[in-house]
Amino acid sequence: MRSDSRGALRRRAAALTAAFGAAAASAVLIGGCSSPADVLTQKVLLTSGTYDDVWWGLWAWTDKGELCMAMAGTGGPDAANAPASDPSGGQCGFKQGQPEPGYIDSGIGPAGSYYSTGPLPLAATQVRVATRLILPASAFPSGVGLPSGHYWVEIGPGKSEPPMASEGTYLKTPQPLNASGKPIPFEAF
Repeated sequence: MRSDSRGALRRRAAALTAAFGAAAASAVLIGGCSSPADVLTQKVLLTSGTYDDVWWGLWAWTDKGELCMAMAGTGGPDAANAPASDPSGGQCGFKQGQPEPGYIDSGIGPAGSYYSTGPLPLAATQVRVATRLILPASAFPSGVGLPSGHYWVEIGPGKSEPPMASEGTYLKTPQPLNASGKPIPFEAF
């Protein structure tokens, strides 16, 4: 059993996203092709943290006009490993009608954790992931080739652990919310 509760880990990940997302994105740019004709943009570190003392980072870039996001970990912050060399999971293209997961990416993260993440419309300032759990959203950094919008990330104990009663039932598809807490639709990225 982990020493931290699932809720405390989520609150820490959400705080890291809110506090360090834009700063990390503007400070760390990795890889990418330099040719103007190439449609692949540089990979941008959106936010990072540790889970059970293992570093993780959430990266974003665009490829052929689609937003790509990926979780990477185990290399440590000094290595700042991009997803291509240190993948935990990822996805390109977030839209309705594609095979699961559609608007979200989720899976096994560093140290056996479970993560979920995804882009949100510009008007979304938060996202409901369970009937009683709302997470904050952070803005994609500007000037690095990413679309206008927000993103969210949740990282916590493996999915085999039951949700805390205080969180309620997890939603199959999270719900973007505006600043007033009203549901708004997803947008394709």
